[in-house]
Amino acid sequence: MANSIHTKSFLKQVVTLASGTVMGQLLLFISLPFLQKYFYGPAEFGVFTVFVSISEMLINVSGLKYEYGIVLQKRYKNAVNLLLLSIFSVTLTAVSTLLIYFCMYFFWPQVSWVEDLGMLGFLLPISIFCFGCVNAFSYWFNREQMYGRMSATKWISSVASEPVKFASASLPVNGLVLGRVAGQVAAFVYVFYQFMTKFGSLKKLFSGQQVKREARANKRYPFFVMPGAFITVLITTIYVQFFSHYFGKEQVGLLGVSVSYLGVAFGVISTAFGQVFFKKISDIENAKVLKELFLKFAGYLAIIAVLVVLVVYIFPEKWVITMLGERWKDILPVTRIMVLWISVSFVSSSLSFIHIRIGNQLGLLIIELIHLIGVVLALFGCYFYTRSFETTLYGFTIIQIVHYLAVILSAFYLLNRKIDL
Repeated sequence: MANSIHTKSFLKQVVTLASGTVMGQLLLFISLPFLQKYFYGPAEFGVFTVFVSISEMLINVSGLKYEYGIVLQKRYKNAVNLLLLSIFSVTLTAVSTLLIYFCMYFFWPQVSWVEDLGMLGFLLPISIFCFGCVNAFSYWFNREQMYGRMSATKWISSVASEPVKFASASLPVNGLVLGRVAGQVAAFVYVFYQFMTKFGSLKKLFSGQQVKREARANKRYPFFVMPGAFITVLITTIYVQFFSHYFGKEQVGLLGVSVSYLGVAFGVISTAFGQVFFKKISDIENAKVLKELFLKFAGYLAIIAVLVVLVVYIFPEKWVITMLGERWKDILPVTRIMVLWISVSFVSSSLSFIHIRIGNQLGLLIIELIHLIGVVLALFGCYFYTRSFETTLYGFTIIQIVHYLAVILSAFYLLNRKIDL
């Protein structure tokens, strides 16, 4: 069994996977300023941010994290039935969301996020099903080291979504949401076709009994990993809803667009690195080697994070007004606050699969529970004490930084103590 990562091979695979993300994010980076300046204002981006936060929360947990187990399986029979289990769970989540939103739309329309989304909320099940399945198939492709197909998925999603955002700008609905869902549908069609073309013969391995066995054998994922992941995305939904309720959709729009721009800087590397890193460390059985790799890559990622923070802080404010228009003049101050915690999150999330590898699911869940409590206290404490958007955002940022540092340091602590994996 391999006990090290060949750096050239690792970087080649990261670059292959990142290439599609780069192209997709480049398209986003080019189109976003035009969408901001000529088509959509902060309020429209605020509604879009609400949709994204809710859909991502549900997408993130829709597969109950069984998809993580796909990468670690050695036998096709086990892996393909875990894939089926993940897709079944995603489908069940999507159908449940449709029924719940139907009831809320007609019986409790006064709920703030239902009022914000309106009919757009009925796109949530489509978003959940399509991208939940894309996530599951992505882990399958990761298992098979088919990084070119994973890369193409990200590019196809962007190519399908951005034109729809422009084309639907004049419609009486939020074209940003329509574009996002269009991209997710296109990505699903692509990955499903690729899987059936390459692995369609494996459907003979599908078995209801085997699915049940895999569900029992991998129960640590829904019981420990999924709740932690749910808390992470729940926090995003909480702070989006909090700022929307107390400061308005325009301010939420600033937060959402800030995350979009920072996603261009960090998302390319984080997603690609994390997937390849997960596959590679699954083959390492020496705790010392694993610790050395963890420290090495943490250092590289930290350098990238610092460079992005410096770029954001030296970027001239007058350029923002020139590029985006007067109504976006407040976005750079918001981005300068957000980048402080997102940069630390970038390092932490890129290495997060280390906790799965060393079996720290329960410890990570406890850290996430403390994180949730800290965020709620920070948001309400800062708001009711100061009534200031900026101060509240700083309070939230401090809690985020402390949390992601704790995740990184806890992994190092456990790696330092482990003898066997």
